Amino acid sequence: MALVSSSQVVTDQSAVPPVKVNVLEKGGVVRTAQGYIAAANLTGGTTGQWYTFARIPVRARVLGVFCSNTTTTTGAFKCGLYRPDGIAIDDDVFSTVDPLTTLGTRSFVSVTPTALQRTQSIATAYANAISTAGATGDAEVDIALAIVTVLGAGVNHAMHVEYTLPE
Repeated sequence: MALVSSSQVVTDQSAVPPVKVNVLEKGGVVRTAQGYIAAANLTGGTTGQWYTFARIPVRARVLGVFCSNTTTTTGAFKCGLYRPDGIAIDDDVFSTVDPLTTLGTRSFVSVTPTALQRTQSIATAYANAISTAGATGDAEVDIALAIVTVLGAGVNHAMHVEYTLPE
């Protein structure tokens, strides 16, 4: 068998002299941000409402967004980016529809980013959406759930974001 291709990170480390690799690509410390949204705040939620649960730097590379809650029979969310002032940057960059009938303990909800977006910071991966929303000067973004279909009885939600930061 023969080597067909290497990622740029591996190529840089094999170069003579080696090229320094950004910690977003190797060796970064995993950080977390989390939030809790009580069932009482979700009960009777209607389409278009959103719930912010974490704020992270735009220079962060998101490893995953996770939801922990008990399942319920009605309603669905999408997960996206918002400015700290509440303006949507892109309300479904992490997921477009997460039915509450399927979300449970530590459900992975960041399913829509492409392979390339998963290797980039928020500022790079979503540069067009950030520019369109007028958020190019923002140092942080909120990660929020927006209601796609009406919620029935609310359930408690614990939301977790795992990310790394450059040096």
